[in-house]
Amino acid sequence: EALYFANINIDAIFVDNNIGEGETEVQVSGVDAPGSTYLQHATQATVMVQTASSMQAKISLYKDGQLYDEVWRTLDSGYNLVKFKLDTAQEGTFDYEVRVEAAEDQSLHNNTYGFTQTVAGNLQILLVSNRQEDLQTLQRLYGDNARIDAYINNPQVPCTVEAMAKYDQIVMSGVDVGT
Repeated sequence: EALYFANINIDAIFVDNNIGEGETEVQVSGVDAPGSTYLQHATQATVMVQTASSMQAKISLYKDGQLYDEVWRTLDSGYNLVKFKLDTAQEGTFDYEVRVEAAEDQSLHNNTYGFTQTVAGNLQILLVSNRQEDLQTLQRLYGDNARIDAYINNPQVPCTVEAMAKYDQIVMSGVDVGT
């Protein structure tokens, strides 16, 4: 807790089941969420909540210390999955924390789980093609979520590692890569 309050995040590994026989406990066993995404791309976190018996629980999602979303669920004995939509409206790196609370919970261990997600700006795409239709297809596919540098019938394509490193995706269509 001292490290957490000093803004030091610790990753932990679930080694063993710490719910004993006959104990009434609920815990967050894990969260599956992408570590990075792009602006306006729908993304979610799937929270695994484990409980020894059926109970009503509140599962809350905090973003940078502020309540972002919460749900009340009746959890079944065993593993339960709860999904939250994550915010991708602005660029940046955001710290999330999931908390589970239940009146029947006899242990407050493992009731929180933290993770981080980075939301990057629009995709940077390099298109190398000999057809204008390929550019139009990419524009329809990505809409406002991508910046496309198109080289249509243009042999002056960026080809050094430094020049291509800025691109998230490189699309080559109908071109002779030897030239």
